[in-house]
Amino acid sequence: MKGFETISSIAFAFCGCCMVSIAFAEGPKPCSEFSELDCIHSTECKLEQAGERGKYACRAATGHCELGFRQAGDGDIRKVCEAIPGCHFEPGSCYCPPNVACFCGGGPPAQCTERPKSHPRGKGATAIAVAPSK
Repeated sequence: MKGFETISSIAFAFCGCCMVSIAFAEGPKPCSEFSELDCIHSTECKLEQAGERGKYACRAATGHCELGFRQAGDGDIRKVCEAIPGCHFEPGSCYCPPNVACFCGGGPPAQCTERPKSHPRGKGATAIAVAPSK
């Protein structure tokens, strides 16, 4: 029986290694496979409106404003977004998460985007108000 126990232990250890390597080979699932709810709570994925009202797509976060930002969660997501240098919060418009009953729904979810670049004004151009002549 001692030999059988040794063989069983080796076989179990080998199968365990195979299972671990298979799990690592799969890797994390792509954002496109996330549910709407999982997407808005993710720091690596972002939910965006896909054309039609109420149709959404989950995609990988891009840029420094999206990475690390959750579109829903505890706390003030506006403050979290605006604490990232150069980022601007765009509130959702009539967006309703799938786990909440809302009066309004189907609009775009909140986004954290790069702040629009301001254009410097040129020197020397001055506007002068002139009263109309009679």
